[in-house]
Amino acid sequence: MDELPERPKRGPVTFHLKAQLAAADDSTKDATKPWPESRKVVELGVLTIDRTAANSAEVQKTLLFLPGQLTDGIEQSDDPLIDVRNGAYAVSFSRRNP
Repeated sequence: MDELPERPKRGPVTFHLKAQLAAADDSTKDATKPWPESRKVVELGVLTIDRTAANSAEVQKTLLFLPGQLTDGIEQSDDPLIDVRNGAYAVSFSRRNP
């Protein structure tokens, strides 16, 4: 958290978003069980940060990430923790924004 505001001053910071693809018989209900290393990994996109908001700490308080809120064409998996996280993240957001 302390480093990120300084890093873009030295040049863009790039993150590659990747996903491991499940095989038909891979379980998606238990995130504690890793899939075999042999599963294909694909790049979904690239995120480049070239500046940070001057009031980043304040802006962050207004953000609410919900893992179950998906864009059209993307379906939620059967991972039961997604719904639990949605509830927990909403509680966290409400505590940051009383």
